[in-house]
Amino acid sequence: ILYFIFLLFLSFFFLFFSSGRAMACNGRCHPLGAHLSDDSAATRELVREAHIFAAAHGMVRAADKARPTAFSTVPCTLLPSPVPRRAFAHALALARPFNELVHSVAQDRSFLARTLAPAAASDHFTRQLLDIFERTQPYAPVQRGVLGVHRSDYMLDAPSPATRHERPLQVELNTISSAFSMLSHVMCSLHNHVLFRCCPDRVPLSNSNEAVPAAIAEAWRLFNHTDAVVMMVVQPGEDNVMDQRLMEYSLLIKHGIRVIRRSLDEIEEKGSVDEPTGTLTIDNLVVAVAYFRAGYTPNDYPSQKHWDGRFKVERSSAIKCPSVAYQLVGAKKIQQELAQEGVLEKFVSDENTAALLRTCFAGLYSLDPAAPHRDEVMARAVANPGAFVMKPQREGGGNNLYGERMAHALKTMGDEELSAHILMDLIKPVHFESLILRGDTTLRGLCISELGVFSTFLADACGRVLLNEEAGFLLRTKLASAEDGGVSSGVAVLDSPLLTESEHECAPE
Repeated sequence: ILYFIFLLFLSFFFLFFSSGRAMACNGRCHPLGAHLSDDSAATRELVREAHIFAAAHGMVRAADKARPTAFSTVPCTLLPSPVPRRAFAHALALARPFNELVHSVAQDRSFLARTLAPAAASDHFTRQLLDIFERTQPYAPVQRGVLGVHRSDYMLDAPSPATRHERPLQVELNTISSAFSMLSHVMCSLHNHVLFRCCPDRVPLSNSNEAVPAAIAEAWRLFNHTDAVVMMVVQPGEDNVMDQRLMEYSLLIKHGIRVIRRSLDEIEEKGSVDEPTGTLTIDNLVVAVAYFRAGYTPNDYPSQKHWDGRFKVERSSAIKCPSVAYQLVGAKKIQQELAQEGVLEKFVSDENTAALLRTCFAGLYSLDPAAPHRDEVMARAVANPGAFVMKPQREGGGNNLYGERMAHALKTMGDEELSAHILMDLIKPVHFESLILRGDTTLRGLCISELGVFSTFLADACGRVLLNEEAGFLLRTKLASAEDGGVSSGVAVLDSPLLTESEHECAPE
């Protein structure tokens, strides 16, 4: 009886507030979340349902490194967050063109080396990746193909109340370890579960849980060795292990492909490469696909052994996801350079496609001493630090500089160190009120969201494109007061999009 009363309660709120009488908030209006009190019976029931559903479907993360079987719910919003349908569709439409762009840029070795050279001069991580990139060139004849599992992340820019439409602007393009493809689908399903009686069709399901494993399976088939395995390259003590395990189980159950998990140092210790063929073998298993869920941060390379493990994979015939070339294309410096006038068009011949890609470029500025107008841009950023963000060549969140910290860095860094960073216009997304669940605690606050779009790309050694698909989406939400950081770093939480027909109904904060 109490359960049906709860469903009736939710239905009442949906019918009442969707009729246009939603309480105003300091941003985009949320049709449900703003009207659930933090400790009401309805909220407590939502928390209970969220925990049970998450546990039943694997939306959990390691809770205690000393207890490998202890798990807790991945932090999430209790209800889906509003995203304009038009902006959502716009972001999805960019997936295939970005796949083609990554592949095209990765083929231009001189462009990559030249563009990243200034950053590599002071950044050891970039320098090491470039070194592997150069050292593996003689091994090109043994390569079987290239696989990309990318995620392009956007914020919906609405810089003023006069802005008619929220426009997706690219935050970054992830070309390595694009996480949460499996849990994004679970997150959408969880929100549909709690809303199924009042708005069953409002939350689209991400197909990333099917599309990403299918792409890896297609690469495995391209390798053409029935006994070969997929090797997932992982970090020791990974918290987000269930997102990876669900991928592993999908490959085994739906595609009949075995997955092994190895760290970079284990690959160096136990792996071997057959010189004539390039075949990578580890523990007597032939590796068809090396799928990286590590290797995107300097922390993954604490010793030369780890770099040697990466080089061993790279020079082998195993299909890499990604190759080091694809990883380098995801560098912030490449993102900034492609935004310059005429550069993107060197890699995208179709004018309409190039114009579509440029719709999502924010203002991006080089900090290289030779860059035109560099000093002018730096002066503007120091004078107005709230309008810019400073980014290094890093992935994984928590690396960017904002506000006064950014201004201090611009004033104190030398030219060589500055060259390893870029400046970007700060995107101004609409704020909305939401309820965030961390453990058994709910936190209400003004939030902003970031929409990621997965895409998959596969080409053989002859350059024939075998796969180029949009592959689902990921929504992450964080408090508007937070700066940089993702789910894994403890700043953002998982979410799903409540698609709305109207855009920018309220003014941004």
